[in-house]
Amino acid sequence: MKINYWHTSLLILLILIILLFVAMKLSESTPMYADDVAIVNYAKLCRTISILGQVESTKKEILTSDLSGSVEKLCVFNGQYINKENAILKMDVASQQEKYLLAKQKLLETQLEIKLAREELERYKRLSKLNQISEQKLSETLLRIEDLEEMHTINKKLLVMQKNRIDKSISKAPFSGVILFDVPIENGYYLHEGQKLGTLICPDSMIVKAKVNQDDALRVKVGQETLIIGYTENNVKTTIKGEVNFVEQIIQNGWTYLKIKPREKVLFKPGITVRVELSFNSEQRKLIVPIESIRISNDKTYVLKIEKDKIEKHDVIIGDNDYQFVEINKANGLKEGDKIIISNFENYENKLN
Repeated sequence: MKINYWHTSLLILLILIILLFVAMKLSESTPMYADDVAIVNYAKLCRTISILGQVESTKKEILTSDLSGSVEKLCVFNGQYINKENAILKMDVASQQEKYLLAKQKLLETQLEIKLAREELERYKRLSKLNQISEQKLSETLLRIEDLEEMHTINKKLLVMQKNRIDKSISKAPFSGVILFDVPIENGYYLHEGQKLGTLICPDSMIVKAKVNQDDALRVKVGQETLIIGYTENNVKTTIKGEVNFVEQIIQNGWTYLKIKPREKVLFKPGITVRVELSFNSEQRKLIVPIESIRISNDKTYVLKIEKDKIEKHDVIIGDNDYQFVEINKANGLKEGDKIIISNFENYENKLN
């Protein structure tokens, strides 16, 4: 029994020694957590910049009301595309019709008076030959005819003017484009003559002028695709595609500007500010790592690489970044597929080889 006791004690002691040895070995290794690790990739970096631009139009026309009066019929809605010569609105011309009929009636009356006066003049001429009427009466008749003819000319002009005003009761588009009203026009809305209705804009003439810093401008190419994000006239946030069609070569205080042409017929009102996004791909593939993996010490940049459960420090020279990933211009042994630390660095730096 005594021998078995010692055997058991030795066995327990041996197990404890083994467990202690394993614990020491485990303490020498570094526990790895998935959230702390990233993989080195070999790819082209894609960087997107966001700049502000202002919408401009090279072909637009201010629309005004030709008459004072109420809108009888609104033929288009705000933001609608309308073809050339199509009706925009029709004014209520009942009062203009009355003026037209009155002018026409006056014209007819004047014509009749002139006819009667001329007949009377012919009769007076015959009587004058017979010395049965005075020269004064004849002269008065001639003067009255002249006055009537002058009045006839005036009435004729008034009739033409009223006819033109009635013709102007229908406002038409001078060219094809999108109409943006400045006032809340609807049926029955009263307009004053000369009042601004809105603006007709040709979508094909719309451009966005955007300011960009000189470093990014050097990468922009004519024809490069962009995204234009802004709010339409109906306050709807809209994203459309566009392309760069001009890059100003003159740099002022580190800035220049671009002109972007929309590829879609979605209209932003001239003068509003929109956001323009441009993406740049690196010219060649390089090693890229998450930007948070980069450490700086004594003006040197480095990453912590995991090598067989050990931590190695690799000095690197970094290049461009897209605010998420950064290019490695000089790797010093770092290669594609390597695992690197991206967080909780204090847990790993004391394990450096």
